[in-house]
Amino acid sequence: MTTTGRLTSLIDHNPLIAIITLGCPKNEVETDFIINTCGFIEPAKQESIDTTLEAVKYKKSGSCRALILTGCLAQRYPNELAKGLPEVDAVVGLSAHPELPKIIEDMLSGKRNATVRPLPDFYVERRKRTSPENPHAYLQIADGCNNFCSYCAIPLIRGRYRSRALESLLDEARFLIDHGVKEINLIAHSPLQHASEKILRLMNRWGTKADYLKLIEKLKTSVANIAIRTSLIVGFPGEKEKDFRELASFVEEAQFDYAAVFEYSAEEGTASSKLPNQVPNEMTRERYHELMVPIDSITIEKNQSLVGRGNGCIN
Repeated sequence: MTTTGRLTSLIDHNPLIAIITLGCPKNEVETDFIINTCGFIEPAKQESIDTTLEAVKYKKSGSCRALILTGCLAQRYPNELAKGLPEVDAVVGLSAHPELPKIIEDMLSGKRNATVRPLPDFYVERRKRTSPENPHAYLQIADGCNNFCSYCAIPLIRGRYRSRALESLLDEARFLIDHGVKEINLIAHSPLQHASEKILRLMNRWGTKADYLKLIEKLKTSVANIAIRTSLIVGFPGEKEKDFRELASFVEEAQFDYAAVFEYSAEEGTASSKLPNQVPNEMTRERYHELMVPIDSITIEKNQSLVGRGNGCIN
């Protein structure tokens, strides 16, 4: 369903509160506890803005009494959003979610609100998860990042790395299992992004293709039936044909159960946006499509091998 279609369905069927979640699985987890925006890359920012403008139509028609923006885009650009979207009643940062009930009360009494504060040094536990509706669920094990990869705005948006307490993770995992979840997907894992050592260094990432393959093999031999997924970037500044071929070879060797591929986006405030040898958009798009061919083929083959098997798989 398109974003507009999802929005129409939410408004029509949920007359009191509609929550629209955009972006990564972290937002899905956080929404469980409304437009929840993404501000990671330019296309995600644009989707967040477009969805907000679509929601504004419902406010003008009287179907929506108040409109809140939260999530990464709200954390990153609170003043710009509050000024540029006067129809939005509140712009709420990531650390202000516990205050949402009071913020909603203020909005319904006619007050506008922009609540964005510095992120905490430690992971702040949210309220207990609601009962899951699907046999699979995401479990967020950490937030933020300390690495400051040259292409990434996450430390600028979500702050420094903060791990959750082990007992809290176990409690939430038990809750999910007790409510019928068969597959738990851990999020906050570091994506590998590339295999060329030259590109990895330009990204301010460490390790090598050999290191990654060794780690993947260790995981596969240590955890029965593990499914490994990652994300990769094509078109990073300085990526030559040789670098891309090394990445494509790595995909074949690693045999990921699933991998997402992103076209490089030069994000403001990141070191890589100032690097020379930016790859033309057309070449980046070609590499994206070429890399998705083996990725899709491997995923389909692995999924077909599970047909008819037990262990919680759907026959």
